[in-house]
Amino acid sequence: MTKGRSATAMLEQVTKLSRDPHRLREERENMFEVAIGREVRAFRCQEAITVAESSGRTGLSIGMLSKIENGNTSPSLTTLQTLAHALRVPLTSFFCRFEEHREAVLTRAGEGVEIELQAHGLDISIICRVISGPMPVA
Repeated sequence: MTKGRSATAMLEQVTKLSRDPHRLREERENMFEVAIGREVRAFRCQEAITVAESSGRTGLSIGMLSKIENGNTSPSLTTLQTLAHALRVPLTSFFCRFEEHREAVLTRAGEGVEIELQAHGLDISIICRVISGPMPVA
């Protein structure tokens, strides 16, 4: 064994080295980045500006803009805000395709049914609305 290093420290070092920071991420891990990149590119093309012009407007490097548009990096909200301002679109426009439409049901006090559960040492109260008719199948 190496002087002054425990087996645990050596194992931690080997573990750190076995993680490749440059590995390609799995497809599902960067779907969001790819979709945002496509939106950024679409808005840039809609404005009829080049990546170089976009770089001048935003202060972001051409390389960074390329990485964003190709989904190779996850831009911060500040960067997306800068891009939105330069492309004259709302920040939320980059996320429009990710909107999930969900129905909300208002249950007024005294109208619902309260269900009380205990799980993992917690007391849980759920108030839900009684729906008549057949249950929808998901």
